[in-house]
Amino acid sequence: MSSFNKLLKKDQHYLVLMVLLAVFIVLDIQVPSPVAELVDTIVGKIIIVVIALSMCTSKQPILCALSLLAAYELIRRSSGNSNIGPAVMKFIPTEAKKSGHLSAMNQFPVTVEEQIVSEMIPQEAAPILTNPSFKPTQSKLHDAAKLN
Repeated sequence: MSSFNKLLKKDQHYLVLMVLLAVFIVLDIQVPSPVAELVDTIVGKIIIVVIALSMCTSKQPILCALSLLAAYELIRRSSGNSNIGPAVMKFIPTEAKKSGHLSAMNQFPVTVEEQIVSEMIPQEAAPILTNPSFKPTQSKLHDAAKLN
């Protein structure tokens, strides 16, 4: 315990924090559900990111990288553990429900416009093959070479 106190007295308390963050990243530590419910909200995610970015203000690049990785892992691990997801998911329609609803709305009889267009005689444009009444001329080339 005295060596631990000596370590903290030398203004190297960031080493303990780096070890704790590394342990959290490496080991698959499950986030408790009350904490996961807090982190799984938008405000919780913003607070976690702000805390991780505030660690980057220290002049320790390893601590910055570990805090960003730990924040990412915390957000990732707590996203599946919260009880908010299933309650919300039962109200979100699936793709099959949405496509069934849209196909039911698109079932309507043939309109008058569709009948008229289907009964119209198709018009085909005849190609114009008459000789033109003008002859193109070329202006001065100004010493330019002709293209082949």
